[in-house]
Amino acid sequence: YQKISSLCQSPLTNDVQWSQLVEDTKWLNHIRLILSASWQTAFHVRYNRLPVLLHCSHGWDRTSQVAALSELLLDPFYRTKVGFGTLIEKDFMAFGHPFHTRCGHGEGKGERGGVGTGQVGGGGDEGQLSP
Repeated sequence: YQKISSLCQSPLTNDVQWSQLVEDTKWLNHIRLILSASWQTAFHVRYNRLPVLLHCSHGWDRTSQVAALSELLLDPFYRTKVGFGTLIEKDFMAFGHPFHTRCGHGEGKGERGGVGTGQVGGGGDEGQLSP
């Protein structure tokens, strides 16, 4: 997060080098892995009718991101304003996700990145969204 944030906020960022600079942050690889895990999770639940247990290294960011994105893919309710709010409450807030530290607010100002910075994706003011 720190690298991509610095890149986006820097007035010295050159448009010609933009793609390479973004690639150097490894941010796109992180997004690819989360999207891939979310798709695989949704696929096994939907088509193989299998229960899925998700748990990533420390359980805060990637676990919640994969679960939430999978649910966005599987259930159109979560693609509505009300549903998206329910999803955030259910998969992040109820588990004590430290949003305040991810955005640089509160005690843990040094810990940034993750979900609070827009990586859940797919939600917003659109009303009804498509996968």
